[in-house]
Formats: sequence, structure tokens, C-alpha cells
Amino acid sequence: MLAYKPKEDPILIKIAKSGMFQFLMVVLLGVAVTTFVVRTDQPQQWIQKINRFASVAPNPKAKTEAGIAEDQAEFEAPPPQANTWATRTTSPTSEMAADGAVTAGAPQAQAFRTGTGDVSPTQTVSATAKLRIQMVEIDHDYLNSIMNERYGDRTALGGDIIFYKSNAPIKLNTTNARILKTDIMIFGETNNNAISAGSNARWIRLAINAQDIRSALKMFSLMYIKNHPNDAQQIPIDFSLSPGEQLYLSGTGLLTYFDLEPDLANAAPFTIFKSTDYRNQKTTFAIIIDLQ
Repeated sequence: MLAYKPKEDPILIKIAKSGMFQFLMVVLLGVAVTTFVVRTDQPQQWIQKINRFASVAPNPKAKTEAGIAEDQAEFEAPPPQANTWATRTTSPTSEMAADGAVTAGAPQAQAFRTGTGDVSPTQTVSATAKLRIQMVEIDHDYLNSIMNERYGDRTALGGDIIFYKSNAPIKLNTTNARILKTDIMIFGETNNNAISAGSNARWIRLAINAQDIRSALKMFSLMYIKNHPNDAQQIPIDFSLSPGEQLYLSGTGLLTYFDLEPDLANAAPFTIFKSTDYRNQKTTFAIIIDLQ
């Protein structure tokens, strides 16, 4: 007598019928739905829908065709545009033709152009800009620590000359710096400004041209010009500044050979040559630019 043995289901059928498999499928489906809701651009409206239908109080709109149509239109409506600023990278060309062409072999500076772009229509930014230019004698180690420890962009311009942009401004005090000369540049209808120091034959000049001052991120072109028969140079730099940022142009090379001109020793910023710390290389010359 032969015993009857029913045919077993295929292994895939067994897995599909198992309680553990069905539980996992429910969990995965829940995770997929949650991920889809989170990644859509209207998660808050999803939550509002869920809360609306989960509420104990009846929803009058849900009981009428007009209410259903209103809910559907509200859910499918595009989200309001966020009031954000675009990020762009530009690099306008320096236009300092009035000061002549750049000296052959002069070091070229990198442009720092990272930041916000044009403001949104709902925001108002003044179409003017005011820069404070300070020429200082600053502790050499202190300035190096600022450049090495704080977030910012640093570029070597040749020799010991450094151009640095920081979002953590230096707080000058009598222990770390001595202010030699301070000037204010205001840009509005006139987009070109310059300050000079020295004599008719030997001088330094800082010429700045405003490229774009209509947004919170102000964009400029700078030209540092040194006129000396032994070491004439022109250093062009494109830069941008927003509130809370600061620029440093530093290095003894900015004033090289001027220490041999005794008739300049009493004029700022050349009074730095009288400093014992400067002669002993404990301090250095720096130009600090702030957006006011």
C-alpha cells in the first residue's frame, strides 16, 4: 500500500507565505512611503493632510465634492518660492588703465569671488559702499596665527607679500598693532578711489575700483602701486567683501627700499621704519580693508 504525500510548494511560495516575510514587506513599504514624503518639496502639506484626516473632529470640506476639489487644488499647488540668494563665482577684470599697464614680471593675484549674488526683489541693499583702509604695524607672529588658524583664503603674491581674506576680523589693540594711517573710501556715483603716501618721486598708492556694489557682497578691483627706482611694482587683486569679512595685504616687501629714504621717515606710513620691533622683524607692515 502506497502512502500519499502531498506536493510541497516551491521555496519562493513558502517564503512569500511566511509571516516574517510579510512583516518585512510591510516595514519596507512604510519606509519607502516615508522617504517619498520626506523628499518631496511639500512635506508640510503631507503632514497637514495626515493630521486633517486623523483628527477626531469632522472635516466639513471632506464631506462635499467642493471640499474634496479644494483639498486637491491646495495639495497640488506649487510651493511658494523661498527667499534665498544665489551663489555665484565671477572674476571681473581689473580696470586700472589710469595707472598704466602692469609691470612685466609683477606677481599676479588670484581673484576671490565666492559669495552671494544679486539680492532678491524683496530685499533692499544700499547701492553704496564704504571701505575703511588701515595701514598698520602689526605683530608678525600674531598676524601669522590669524592667517593659519582662522578660516579664509590666502594667496602668496611673491616674496613675503601675502593677500588674505578672513571672515573673522582682527581686533587691533596696543599689544598687537599700531595704526599708521587710516583712510575711508566711499563708492556710489564715483566708483574709483585712491589713496597715496610718499613724495613726488617715491610713493605708494592704493587704487580701488568698485565692480558691483548693488548686492550685500561688494566686488572690487584693487591695484597696489609702488613707485621707487629700485623696486617699482604693481599688484592687481580682484576681491569681494561682505559684512563681517576683512582683507589683509601684508609683507615687508610692500615698503622695500623706502627705508633708505630719510626724507620719508616722518610721513605715515613710513614712520614704521623708526620702530625697533620692525627693524628686528618682530612686526610687519599690513594694509587692512574693512567693509563699513
